[in-house]
Amino acid sequence: MLLRVATNQANDVIQNLGNTICFDLFLFCSGAALFHSKKEKSVKSLLRRIWLLYFAYFIVVILSLLEIRTFTLNELLNYLFLIKLPGYAEFLIAFILYDIIYFFFKSPISWISNAFWKVLLAGLLSFVFGSLLANSGLHNSITDLIYGQKDVTTFPVMQYFIFFLLGLFYSKYKGKGNIDIKTISLITIIAGWIYLMFFFFNADFLNMLYRWPPSGLFMVNNFFLIGIFVTAATLLTGFINRFYLFFRIPSSYSLHLFYIHLMVLYVLRWIGVGAWVGLSYLVTVILIASTFIYYYAKAKFKENK
Repeated sequence: MLLRVATNQANDVIQNLGNTICFDLFLFCSGAALFHSKKEKSVKSLLRRIWLLYFAYFIVVILSLLEIRTFTLNELLNYLFLIKLPGYAEFLIAFILYDIIYFFFKSPISWISNAFWKVLLAGLLSFVFGSLLANSGLHNSITDLIYGQKDVTTFPVMQYFIFFLLGLFYSKYKGKGNIDIKTISLITIIAGWIYLMFFFFNADFLNMLYRWPPSGLFMVNNFFLIGIFVTAATLLTGFINRFYLFFRIPSSYSLHLFYIHLMVLYVLRWIGVGAWVGLSYLVTVILIASTFIYYYAKAKFKENK
């Protein structure tokens, strides 16, 4: 995120790669993490989770209004009631909606995630109906969050639902000890082959990678990239387990990292460092390294206490 304070060709490449996969990968991991949740979610735990995400959203709202200097009560209420959405926070509302959906429809969602064909069918139907609704002309600020609208920057829950289901399915599949690297690789290769066929034989390829709302090819592309991620994670299981604490502890403070990133991002923008290309990279590296070291050391201290 901090790389956005400077504009150059290298930053554009990194941003485009991040924009392509980040939300889908986070959603996949969110679904996988829900499966591993030890206790049944109560209304209290759901409200706590919603509050944490909404508080992060609130921080972004305040920072964005301070940056553009339009801090009026009316503008603030527009953002707080989701009539408008600030940059860098659209995905937070999507995660709140997925938490609510999973809480109220856990049984049917668990049934769907029991089999790969059910995940694909449910994900495909959700995407198709969401895309049809996105082009229906029936829009308001709430429907934009559910099925999107052309050129409106949201992450509609219907179109992206398949990645949430895939995360749940993957954790169940892995938990039974049935991870088959050949099957995962085959699925990834098929998705990559479909993607490449469009790439080589369609003159309008870039428009087919449209994100607002996501196009079919954009979804296939992300399916392919997540397949690569899962394959790599499976092959590197031994390495990941060896450094389990280092990877697990910082991830427990992901929202804290998000707050810090945003505050530094806006401060750098306010002081006008956009032209200082190297500074954005330096701050990014220092920020990530220092926060990971801090939370790792904190966890080790608690462990040895």
